[in-house]
Amino acid sequence: MVLTNSDRLKIFGISKTVATFKVGDPVASDVKAVLDTDGILKFTGSGDTQIYENQESVPWRKYKDDIRQVTFENDVAPNNLNYYFSDARICLGDK
Repeated sequence: MVLTNSDRLKIFGISKTVATFKVGDPVASDVKAVLDTDGILKFTGSGDTQIYENQESVPWRKYKDDIRQVTFENDVAPNNLNYYFSDARICLGDK
């Protein structure tokens, strides 16, 4: 069996960034969504987030099968999460 770099990182417990999205509203850089190799999509920063009109416009859609968990920092205050995770298979667990 040949291991990919992503597989090696998981074995050694090292998480790396897969993709970063600027999703703040009205200033995109105020909130970032960062997807890591563990499948965690973490929203960081402060303020509101962008509104998406359909599931195709969500920037992390191509990673929907890789997202396993979603977290929001306390200062991230989305008013509307319509379509954000409509395609993803997310595991929700206890805090």
